[in-house]
Amino acid sequence: MSVRRLSIMSIKRKAWSVMADRIDRMGDKFAYKSASELFRDEELLACMANLFARESGIRLPEKSMISRSAIDRLKERGWITAKGRLADKTAAYSCYEYVRQLYRTEPLDQLLIEEADGRRRIADICCGGGATILALLKAERRERVCGIDAASGQIELLRELLEIEAYGERVYTSIAGTTAYAVDSAADGQRIETHIGDVHRLPWPEESFDLVICRASLHYLDIKRSIAEMYRVLEPGGKLYLLVHGPGYPFDYLVRRRGIWSRDMAAYALRKLRAGWGTKPDPGLSQGRYLRRRQVESLLLESGFESMRYYMDEDRMIAGRWPVYFAIVAEKRG
Repeated sequence: MSVRRLSIMSIKRKAWSVMADRIDRMGDKFAYKSASELFRDEELLACMANLFARESGIRLPEKSMISRSAIDRLKERGWITAKGRLADKTAAYSCYEYVRQLYRTEPLDQLLIEEADGRRRIADICCGGGATILALLKAERRERVCGIDAASGQIELLRELLEIEAYGERVYTSIAGTTAYAVDSAADGQRIETHIGDVHRLPWPEESFDLVICRASLHYLDIKRSIAEMYRVLEPGGKLYLLVHGPGYPFDYLVRRRGIWSRDMAAYALRKLRAGWGTKPDPGLSQGRYLRRRQVESLLLESGFESMRYYMDEDRMIAGRWPVYFAIVAEKRG
């Protein structure tokens, strides 16, 4: 099994100014009535992403872009409080992910786009607000891209973004919460599907995809069961991409982001560290939960995956030893 370290210095960063090109295409389809407003306005998007990073203790490689005019407008619309704190961290997190994956491109996110090269039928498990899906669509044409998440609010945000990004019109919506978009009627047209549902029971037949993605979500799930489902919907020779919270994540989250130097936070940290080993998560502890490389690889082998490759971002390590995140790429036996 191969191991590869990635450096953020090896990735060519996109300037924040490229947002303007994307925002110009969005037009005025939506008024300021929902979270989609944040993605239609370059200044608000950048401000929300940076506020989320600041409040979460995430150190960004770029100089912070938080303007007074954006702060004032966000206060007027109720997205931040009078004291300048985020009122809706879920929406702010979506802004952060959108900026991170489409404009900043960190090493393991760039790795995902490289691994997706030439893949035509893709499923994104726990897709959230759809930043990964939009990044995949931006990279190249696909035949079919499907996203599933249990959070209906996140899927609704993704649906709004698909429409304001001109990726097509809704052609089908089911009672079960599945919505399909047809980008065009040409033979090579893309089909995009969004699903609200249980990721432990994926709504697709066997061998439906040539790439399945689960990004920074595996620790929330019944890991063994969810990996088995990902294996089921992959075609032989299909590829799985996992981005995982590693052993360095609890330290990064609890010390760097939250501040652990109090009795209550120390007790909280110990509970989270204990949650790092099991395969069935405790929902109350999942934010600080992490997985180990051997643990994940063992479950992948048990499910039938092979040809596993392991990646770390050398700029996201604790003491040069414990990765905050790591990625594993595996293939389904042909």
